[in-house]
Amino acid sequence: MPDPKVSADEMKCFIAILLVSGYCVLPGKKSYWVSQSDVNNALISGAMRRDRFVQIMRFIHCADNTKPYPDDKFWKLRPFMNRLKEKFLKYYQPEQHMSYDEINYELYQGKSNHRSELYEKEYGKAAAPFITMLDQLQDKDNRYELYFDNLFTGLNLLHHLKERGDQGTGTIRENRLPKNCPLSDKKVFLKKERGSYEGVIEKETGTMIVRWLDNNVVTVASTCYGMYPLSSVKRYSSKQNKMITVSRPNMVGKYNSHMGGTDLMDENISRYRIGIRSKKWWWPIFTWLIDATAAY
Repeated sequence: MPDPKVSADEMKCFIAILLVSGYCVLPGKKSYWVSQSDVNNALISGAMRRDRFVQIMRFIHCADNTKPYPDDKFWKLRPFMNRLKEKFLKYYQPEQHMSYDEINYELYQGKSNHRSELYEKEYGKAAAPFITMLDQLQDKDNRYELYFDNLFTGLNLLHHLKERGDQGTGTIRENRLPKNCPLSDKKVFLKKERGSYEGVIEKETGTMIVRWLDNNVVTVASTCYGMYPLSSVKRYSSKQNKMITVSRPNMVGKYNSHMGGTDLMDENISRYRIGIRSKKWWWPIFTWLIDATAAY
C-alpha cells in the first residue's frame, strides 16, 4: 500500500478531532462531515477532509507491525505508552500527599517481561506496579505520604514504605491482618453503636490499625496517623429518622481527605470520552491514553 505520508500537523489535527468527538458525540465518524446542519461540525469539516481522516484512522499505528513481540500482548501500543509515561514522569510535580489506584501505565497481562517479579512475590501483583512507580519518580529526595485502597494495602507494603522514608495509609482487608490481631471480630463490631472505634499497634512493623463503624465496618492501617484527635461527621440515622453526629478517628479522616485523585481523573475522562470508534482491538486503550493525557 502507498505511504499516506501523514505530516505532524495532520496528526495533531487528527488527535484534536478525536478530542472534539468526546464532547460533541455523533452516531458515526462520518457524520461530522455531512451537509445537514443538525449534525455537521464546521470546526472539524473545515480542518480536515473526511476521506483523509478515515485514511489516517485506517493506517495509524504505534509500533512496527512487522516486528511483533509475543511476550507483550500490548506491543502495538508499547512505544506510545512508554513515551507518555516518560513525559508524565518528567513533568509531574509530586506533592507530599498522593493517592494511588489501579494503574501505572502498565496493563495487567499475566506473565510479562514488563513486571517486577521480585516486587510481585513480596507485595503482590496489585502493589508491584505501585512500588515500581515510586522507584521511577525523579524527585527522590522528598518523602511522601501515600494513600491507597484495600486492593494494595498490606502490612509488608506499609513496612516497606516506612523503610524507604515514606509513609502509607490505606484501608485493609480482613485476610491481610495478622492472625493474632486483637481487633474485635467484624460481625461482633458491627453490632456496636455507630461511630464506635478501636485501634491496635502491630508490633512487628509499628503500624497502627484502626477499626471504625460507619454504615459498615471500616478498617484502616497507617504508619503516620493514629486514632486521635477525633473529629465529628454528620450521618443520617434511619433508626432515629434524623441527622446525627458520630465520632471519626483521625486516621479515617486523613484517608478520606487525601484519597480519590484517581477517581476524579476517571470521572473527568468519562465526561468527555472520545466518541469515535474503531474495529481495531487496541483502539479503546489508545483513545483512553489520549483522554487520560487531556484529563491531567
